[in-house]
Amino acid sequence: MTDLEQLIRRELADERHAPQGWTEPVRRIRRGIRRRRIRRYGTIAAAVTALAFAGTLLSPPEPAPAPGPGGIAWADTPATLPSLARTSPRPDASPCAGSGFTAPPWLDGTTTGADGTRTYTMLVPSRHSGRCTLSGTPPLIADGTAVPAGALVPRADGSRQPATVDPGEPVRVDIAVTPCPAGQPPPGRALAVTIGTARVAVPGIIEPGCGFAVSPWYYQAPLRNAPLTVTMTAPATVRRGTTLVYRVTISNAFPQAFGLDPCPVYRQSLGEARGTYRLNCTTKTIPRHSSQTYEMRLDVPASTPPGPARLSWMAATPDGTVAIADLATGGVTVQVQQ
Repeated sequence: MTDLEQLIRRELADERHAPQGWTEPVRRIRRGIRRRRIRRYGTIAAAVTALAFAGTLLSPPEPAPAPGPGGIAWADTPATLPSLARTSPRPDASPCAGSGFTAPPWLDGTTTGADGTRTYTMLVPSRHSGRCTLSGTPPLIADGTAVPAGALVPRADGSRQPATVDPGEPVRVDIAVTPCPAGQPPPGRALAVTIGTARVAVPGIIEPGCGFAVSPWYYQAPLRNAPLTVTMTAPATVRRGTTLVYRVTISNAFPQAFGLDPCPVYRQSLGEARGTYRLNCTTKTIPRHSSQTYEMRLDVPASTPPGPARLSWMAATPDGTVAIADLATGGVTVQVQQ
């Protein structure tokens, strides 16, 4: 036992088995607390920054100011259209066949001269499967009988001859009708033109005449479009001698805002009633992926013939590009009442 006790005492007295204490324990404890606090504050700051960044990415774009019930109010500011940008002339294509013009025609832009001569522009859409060219001046027929007609120069801006059109695009012809002298009956009331062996009735001519002039077939060079879409909302009827109040909605479907400074000019027409004004640009942009609605007004003269009339609207930007309301149909139909 003596040897065992000595061995135990010797091992306990050996300094290698002495516990190693901390040097300056208070200072080391304070350092640990400070490190933990720094890590905690850094983690909180990083989380706040990440949430703010995510909110910026996910929040929706600021909405455009909403117009009133009637949209942005109409402004009586007459103006002049800028020079309009149009596409280059087209080369001739294969001849159009008369059988490709079976869709109903329509009249556009009727005017009346000082002598009472009324000039009509008739549009006939092409149903051909590809681009084709329609040349020459069509014969004019009244009640099934050919009538003599003088030459007429196309009056449309951007007119191109011959009429080289794409599928669905209309060919155009101008027809002037002069009233009959007192006591002289007209040669016929129903007017038509021929395209090859096909006959196309001229719609909407209420007052037949005795003198005629016809232009060659032509097409109107397409305008260069601004990146906007325009739709119209108009009453179904309007009385002669009153003011037509309607609305246009301009939509910007692109991912960037469309500037309205300088403010565009627009042209509106209903039959012979027409006017050119500056848009009421109370807001200077149309934000991305948004729309703005504008109130429009057009005085309808008491002399406007009763019946259906096409309401058209087109805005032109300073660089000559345009935005046409209801582009596929060239406008909407409004019934003019007495």
